[in-house]
Amino acid sequence: MKAFIKKLIQVMNTKNVGALDRFLRVLTGIFLISFGIYKHNSLGLAITFIFFGINTALTGIRGVCSIYYMLGLSTCPISHKESE
Repeated sequence: MKAFIKKLIQVMNTKNVGALDRFLRVLTGIFLISFGIYKHNSLGLAITFIFFGINTALTGIRGVCSIYYMLGLSTCPISHKESE
């Protein structure tokens, strides 16, 4: 169990999203949140847009994408840089 938690913390602290990718994710997240709040047709659809918007924006803010990690991808110029 300790090894799993250690690996999880390592994954959560490994920067793998570059500057342009982060910027686009934050903008996309803001757009999705706004779309969910103002242009929704149903409550379920609004919640879906807001959820994905928050997730996308937080990925851009933190600079860590778990899907990129699982696929072995990185748009960060310094590959797999540990955060301070």
